[in-house]
Amino acid sequence: MRNRTLSANIILNGKGTIRGLTFLSYQKIMLMFIFVQVVSSSIPL
Repeated sequence: MRNRTLSANIILNGKGTIRGLTFLSYQKIMLMFIFVQVVSSSIPL
């Protein structure tokens, strides 16, 4: 839950700033990468 509020704060603080948008997209890519890793490791190929 703490992570969720952190993300919300980043969205609010970084809104309209290029740096904030870049950080958000970077964070989103990292989350997707971790998610894919976890899913692919939990599902036997």
